[in-house]
Amino acid sequence: MIEKDYLIVGQGISGTMLSYALWKKGCSVLVVDQPSVATASKIASGLINPITGRRLVKTWLIDTIWPFVDECYRELEKLLESSFYHPTSVFRLLKGTGEKNAFENKKERVDFMHYLSMPKDVSILKKLANTSGSLPINITAMFIDTLTLLDAYAKFLQKNESLVADQIDYAALLIGKDGIQWKNYTFKKVIFCEGYKMLNNPFFNHLPLTPAKGERLIIRCKDLDFKDIVKHGLFLIPLGKECFWVGTTFEWDILDENPTPEKRKELIDRLEAAISFPFEVVDHKAGIRPTVEDRRPLIGLHPKYKNIGLFNGMGTKGVSLAPYLANQFVAFLEDASPINEAVRLERYL
Repeated sequence: MIEKDYLIVGQGISGTMLSYALWKKGCSVLVVDQPSVATASKIASGLINPITGRRLVKTWLIDTIWPFVDECYRELEKLLESSFYHPTSVFRLLKGTGEKNAFENKKERVDFMHYLSMPKDVSILKKLANTSGSLPINITAMFIDTLTLLDAYAKFLQKNESLVADQIDYAALLIGKDGIQWKNYTFKKVIFCEGYKMLNNPFFNHLPLTPAKGERLIIRCKDLDFKDIVKHGLFLIPLGKECFWVGTTFEWDILDENPTPEKRKELIDRLEAAISFPFEVVDHKAGIRPTVEDRRPLIGLHPKYKNIGLFNGMGTKGVSLAPYLANQFVAFLEDASPINEAVRLERYL
């Protein structure tokens, strides 16, 4: 038998960040993942946007998370010898009196000044359509190239013999008082980071996961030269070589990973209303976000089996929440430190 401390099921952004936090703590891990291009983590925007909504409110925990994720992603870039972390800004157009007043009320506040500002260069407006009466602002942001990150981390795990391309059969997990056996491995604990596939997990499928399907496009437009992200009815994220990530959509009723003609048309219509130049759609994919009823992640141990845990439900905030909460969860697992009450599984027991 090969002994490991933790079995991590899933290598999306949650499984990646949790296994990394455990590795930093000195724990041995085995990550089991069934590779799939159409996962929410791999097609996500990778945007950490601290200010959202018409009222320009702060993203939950952003003041605490901001310095932590900055340090975490810089560390990972060095470890993986890869480039995927890009500090940036969002050029956003505010419309209507309410949005403009919200900006005026918050731009001078000390707790918002780090994130909100007036853009020094508004030449980008010439590239956009339907901007009459809009107020352009800048929001300090971060962009994580999730596909590059996840691929680089998978290679790191493979190099350390810590990644198995497989699918977990729940019935094959032999649960004992002192640990868990799976195939020719034994573990202290197994932690599930399966995203929306938690719906099929017999240990945690009673929890209120409400997955949301999202679709995005990759377009090529030679006339756009944005260096930063643009928010104008949808998000336009520059990827280089005249290509842009465009999204996104929401769908709660049909949960599969197949892109649809209807959502493709919706995104194209919204894009044509946002820019005044011809473009070519070069890719169209869908993924399913593991969103939760109360918009807070699901983190903790099973009420009966204390060697089975869950780290899931990051929703649309995986790249921002997962690094910070993974560190907190590891402190709980290894040092019995408390977990933020807003994410604990006990709130649904």
